[in-house]
Amino acid sequence: MEGDIIKRTLVYAAALGLAATAAQADWDGWYGGLSAGYLWGDVSHAFDNGAPGGDSAPSGGLLGGFVGYDFQKNNTVYGVELGGEFGNADGLYNEPAAATSSGSSDVNGLVQLRGRVGVVQPMGQKDALFFLTGGFATADMDFTGGPLGDFANKSSDWMNGWTVGLGVEVEMSDRAKLRFEYSYYDLGSRSGALPPNFPAVTMHNDVKHHVIRVAYRIDF
Repeated sequence: MEGDIIKRTLVYAAALGLAATAAQADWDGWYGGLSAGYLWGDVSHAFDNGAPGGDSAPSGGLLGGFVGYDFQKNNTVYGVELGGEFGNADGLYNEPAAATSSGSSDVNGLVQLRGRVGVVQPMGQKDALFFLTGGFATADMDFTGGPLGDFANKSSDWMNGWTVGLGVEVEMSDRAKLRFEYSYYDLGSRSGALPPNFPAVTMHNDVKHHVIRVAYRIDF
């Protein structure tokens, strides 16, 4: 009798283990999705003609999409993802003590190619992937600078750098997942002239951004 009870217990335990394994959400394979986010950043402005500089702080909404591939082994997930966003995040500064200091920065879009690694863990009645991410990033930006209130002097650049972040994806159904994440961007420095009024003046900019996002993912 005791042996039968032990055997039945082991069978039930094995069955429960298989059921738990089967119930764990699957992150393996191709996926895509849409995202909405908010960007805030810091852009420094410095001029080579001795005019006082300042900092603009672009902020605004972003909309985008992404596609990627995940590899899953047990509860560990590795992946790579390509994403792009567009928006109209802008900021400006005016230096009231000097009539030669004003500037603005506009973020027209972001593109990132990132790797990520995470662990699948229960979250209430759902499974969730807690992940870290990092990789290459680039941003399409416009810059202005010149006399106080003169924003006609414009130059544009693609700023290249890196991004790191963290987030969580929560299983919503067999194929759908809801993502929340934060990303930090260091997009380096650039220099550009200020046509049409000051083509001989060079403005130097250093660019850093923060982005929070919510995204809806569909597994293919």
